[in-house]
Amino acid sequence: MDKRKLTAVILITALGFICYFNSLSVPFIWDDTGLVSNNYLIKDFRHLGRVFSTDLFDAKSEARNFYRPFQAFSYMLDYQVWKLRPIGYHLTNIILHILTACFLYKFILIISANTVISLITALLFVVHPIHVEAVTYISGRADMLVALFLLLSLILFIECSYVFSLLSFGLALLSKELALIFPFLLLLYTYGFNLPLAKAKLPRKIVYLPFFLLSVVYVALRVVILPNKTIFSSLGDSYINALFFIKAIFLYLKTLLLPFGLHMSYAVRLVSSIWDASVWASIVGVICLVFLALKAYRKFKLFSFGLAWFGLFLLPHSGIFQINAYFAEHFCYVASIGVFLVLAIIAAWLIAKKKIFILLPAGLIIFYAYLSVQYNFVWHNPERFYKHILKFSKGSYNVYNNLAAIKEKEGNYKEAEKYYLKAIDIRPDFDTSLLNLIRVIYLSGRKDAAFSQLKSFLEAHPSSFWGWANLGSMYANNGQFSEAVAAYKESLRINPAIPNHHYFLGLIYEEAGDLSLAIETLRAAAALDNKNPAYHSELAAAYKKVGLYELAFKEYLCVLNLEPGSAEASLNLGIVYALLQKFDQAEYYFLNSLKLDNSSAIAHYNLGAFYWQRGDYTRAKEEFDKALVINPAFSEVKVWRDKLIDSP
Repeated sequence: MDKRKLTAVILITALGFICYFNSLSVPFIWDDTGLVSNNYLIKDFRHLGRVFSTDLFDAKSEARNFYRPFQAFSYMLDYQVWKLRPIGYHLTNIILHILTACFLYKFILIISANTVISLITALLFVVHPIHVEAVTYISGRADMLVALFLLLSLILFIECSYVFSLLSFGLALLSKELALIFPFLLLLYTYGFNLPLAKAKLPRKIVYLPFFLLSVVYVALRVVILPNKTIFSSLGDSYINALFFIKAIFLYLKTLLLPFGLHMSYAVRLVSSIWDASVWASIVGVICLVFLALKAYRKFKLFSFGLAWFGLFLLPHSGIFQINAYFAEHFCYVASIGVFLVLAIIAAWLIAKKKIFILLPAGLIIFYAYLSVQYNFVWHNPERFYKHILKFSKGSYNVYNNLAAIKEKEGNYKEAEKYYLKAIDIRPDFDTSLLNLIRVIYLSGRKDAAFSQLKSFLEAHPSSFWGWANLGSMYANNGQFSEAVAAYKESLRINPAIPNHHYFLGLIYEEAGDLSLAIETLRAAAALDNKNPAYHSELAAAYKKVGLYELAFKEYLCVLNLEPGSAEASLNLGIVYALLQKFDQAEYYFLNSLKLDNSSAIAHYNLGAFYWQRGDYTRAKEEFDKALVINPAFSEVKVWRDKLIDSP
């Protein structure tokens, strides 16, 4: 790499980290909980096969329609290093974004042979605030992965490294469905614009065919793996979606050029007639863009290519394919490259006229970088983040649902109910909010109303495994264990892949006194999610109750391996070692528990009981005294102290 290229890469990297350094402290937010923090699949490579054989959300939601196994695989790799610390996942996103910008720099340099155009394009891309939604949002990683692999595939295609280009394209397909548009870009690149291409080993007429064939294989694979998830929207929906998309093209352009008021979850106004004035204005605008691209084609082919790139990579978000939103900033991640290329060409032309014009792209890059840094701060607090969205999209039912969940977690059921009702008012068929509302009604003390509403919901939606699980929890809280078991069994019959539902069913069996079924069910939970300490801890407790101390020991050891700083796990290991009459090990773990948490009355109590049983009454009294200082009302300690008084 020559000095000029190295300087460009350093500048791209530096600006990338400057823009996104403050995203490292952003917590898991929105879908991050489902895709990362509560996703048992990413915690163990034993589940790698399932990652590649199910949808992105592991069938936990009937509405999800994403087959993106490489995105989930990337979270698997992150988990091995960072466990559930968000900082590591954010660091990976930043690195992916910077690498994508570096590949973009190389690609534009190849096709333009102009360092100014390539550098400005890459710098605009790496700093632009519209990409915060893709980079700062851990769940937005698919956009970076698909962009990275498509640019790499394109570079390799130009250099005629077909095998590696196809491999990279395959990884792009497994990252996001958007990659299906890539073979058409190759056609456009090769025949529409006749842009640089090394001497081909295959005839030029068929050089792109392997990419179409791989796309067909991917679509067939996706249909087999997700047989009940349609790829295309219905004819009626496609018509309405297409009308909005014509308007959305200019909304994306406006957001790229003037990125103010950025937010997630845009609430949009749909139109149902082509005769709507806004549609006609947009159609005229599209005609003007096409005319501009055609007019520039002969003399400024690269300019036309940029416009074509923008339109082509927005096309999958037109609503022809089923998507979960009509407009989203991250939809523009790959498409934005075309606009930045056009801006860079204009900037380079001005700079060639007068050097002073370099201040224009420099000022724009600094301004966009400043906006990115500022926007990242919005993401630091989930409640502030959601309320920021509502400033611009008051009709976003998902946001009201997420705000309600925050209030429910805080125990503010009145506020939670208000937000859930708002979400349902905007979208009456939003089952998630309806189930959440019923749960809040139950938690706030209106149990009869909650039971009545949930039973009505299940009559209308008998295949809702979340609904059956909620009913099971409500029955269990009422002490109706047989009804709770039946409800959870129905939930697991519909979807047996939710480890938490096995876990709660196990707790119900345990509460009902059926320890054999409790152990069986808790083992199923731990088998699905081997990295969840709660499952191992509860299973160990059940083993201990039935006298299977060796098995309990193994499970508690798993807990301690997963949570090395857990004083409770160390204490439990001490108790089990004592039951196994391995007294040296028992004492070590009792003392280790107190080393980790010296303020635990129950730990001092257990160590005191251990010393008493060993005949060391002096140290036993010391530990009992410490336990009583921490908790004067600790009745069990007083019983043991009475034993000390009666002892010789």
